[in-house]
Amino acid sequence: MYELTITTAEAAKTTDHDNFPDAHQALMSHVITEDLYLHATEQGTRECPRFTLLQMPDDDRGTRIVGTATIATAAGKPVVGNYYSAHAALRWTADHTATWRHGCDTDPGVRYPMAVLTAARAEARYCFRAGTIFHEAAALSDAGNAEVPRPSQHVLEQLRHSAVTAAHAQTPIAAAELAAAVETELPQNITAEQTAALIWFYALILWGVTAS
Repeated sequence: MYELTITTAEAAKTTDHDNFPDAHQALMSHVITEDLYLHATEQGTRECPRFTLLQMPDDDRGTRIVGTATIATAAGKPVVGNYYSAHAALRWTADHTATWRHGCDTDPGVRYPMAVLTAARAEARYCFRAGTIFHEAAALSDAGNAEVPRPSQHVLEQLRHSAVTAAHAQTPIAAAELAAAVETELPQNITAEQTAALIWFYALILWGVTAS
């Protein structure tokens, strides 16, 4: 999740977005609607860009600053139990399967889930390095934070292998079984946010194995 904050002399408004491109598109829509110009500031970073909002007066006296804008990763929130994370992940993949099979990326609201599921399918078939979709899994998880620290590559490799094996052996897998399968592979220093993200990662790989 990403937060777009637009601050002017009158007010400050923050909106939530599923990913960075959506947040940036919302900012551009605001700039176009208000007839403004956008200038990236040196204080911003790649992970947290900052912008100055500029206006060109009719009298040609030069631009003036009318506000600022920031795109930042949304702060994580408390996570629910592992079973509920697993249940939510399985429901999400099930809800978006028809969209992935029959949707078009120009349809409203489908580009992001289609992209995530396409990447999950590729990773499940070893086209990508294990963990390629980890940050998307983290963003979709109950933690809602794409910047959850990435676990070791060994953990990601083990979980992908486990998910692929489980998908071939049993379809469908229940939420309790999914949560238990992830828990058995985790080292002791894994946080609750990382666990939630890895449960979603496992569920996405499960889906990707049999997606067609």
